[in-house]
Amino acid sequence: MLIRFIISNFSSIDKEVQFNLLTSPERNFPHHVYKAEKVNILKAAAIFGANGAGKSTLIDAFRHLQQWVKSGSIPNAVNKLKFRINKKNEHLPIFFEIEFYTAGMFFVYGIQVDEKLIIKEYLCESGLKKLDKLIFKRSMDEMQNIDIEFADKEIQLSGLLKNDELLISHASIETPQIKAARNWLSNNMIMISPTTGHKELLLKLCTSDEFLSYSNQLIGTLDICISHIAVEKFDYDDLLARDEYLLFPMYEIEEHKIVPTNDGKYFTTKENGKIIFNKIIVFHPSIWNDPIGFDLAEESEGIQRLLEFFPVFFHIHDRDTTIIIDEINQSINPALLKPVIEKFMGDRKTTGQLIFTTHDSTLLDLKLLREDEIWFAERDSKTGATNCYPLSDFHYPDDLNIQTGYLKGRFGAVLDLAKFKHLKW
Repeated sequence: MLIRFIISNFSSIDKEVQFNLLTSPERNFPHHVYKAEKVNILKAAAIFGANGAGKSTLIDAFRHLQQWVKSGSIPNAVNKLKFRINKKNEHLPIFFEIEFYTAGMFFVYGIQVDEKLIIKEYLCESGLKKLDKLIFKRSMDEMQNIDIEFADKEIQLSGLLKNDELLISHASIETPQIKAARNWLSNNMIMISPTTGHKELLLKLCTSDEFLSYSNQLIGTLDICISHIAVEKFDYDDLLARDEYLLFPMYEIEEHKIVPTNDGKYFTTKENGKIIFNKIIVFHPSIWNDPIGFDLAEESEGIQRLLEFFPVFFHIHDRDTTIIIDEINQSINPALLKPVIEKFMGDRKTTGQLIFTTHDSTLLDLKLLREDEIWFAERDSKTGATNCYPLSDFHYPDDLNIQTGYLKGRFGAVLDLAKFKHLKW
């Protein structure tokens, strides 16, 4: 589970900005809180802000950190990722520090990078309320020599340079702590942007009967004029019998591909060494009582986008997973999105976390989210730098409508519409 993330000199973020899922003294919605030993960690966070405020910067920081850890390298063009509005930052490193809980342990992983240089990298077992225990640390002096210190002296660092990219330290013999920490950073943070998630949905529907059943149960609770989803499976000969004018030979087909035909779109999987063509049918109620099936590709963009979130909620039920969604409201009507979020937030059986950015102010509802689960991103008009802060930092009347207060600028992080008056529309 994610505990906190600290960022500096990255994209629209200048000085250190901290985003965290630690609880405030608020006592509402106790089922929104996970207990990791003696630490309370929130199950969700919603980040609001105007266009250009820097909401996506936070998501990009998660994404870059994960890519660096998974690939073991820092790209040469890292200076382009810095906060370039202030020229002084050109000579300062990018800094990320992330704290998380996994495998019964608290970890802090930090890294400072500059053009072609890893200034510092470290992993600690965090005590939160006591001293951290160093697992490994590496640093670089002015002569660009690498000095690595590991808590486990048997661990040796492998090669440092490869294809003109500086490698992040990967130990040839890893401790259980290093393995657990790297596994969480690499696999248990799942990022979904407005352009991703479709293939994950297709793959789950085609390969997991459990997920298909879960999806149909979830559909039954939503007012989206869909009765159920089914998956029809064909081999190449079956498909050829349905459409004698197929535009592709069998040898060109690989698994996990979307294949268009005159009869609709198919998604390929491999079963028992054989390519299978899966057609996903979405059934709608009809006045004749028999549901009518449509190809998934025929559904509206909003319905397809909504269905793409189903694997998210499925994963969060049984995995120590932190799902991070950028622009969760894109293409989805607020009247439909809010019940979906309500369903997740009200579910007492979840084990994962959900973090999302949004412009949908209807989600600013203290009957849906706790104060400490609501975050704002705001960009300073003078410095151009992004700052992030939670609603729990504010004092306001108990009877204040949070959505109305936000739209009137009470909490910042909202577009200044007064500037549009100069356009004289």
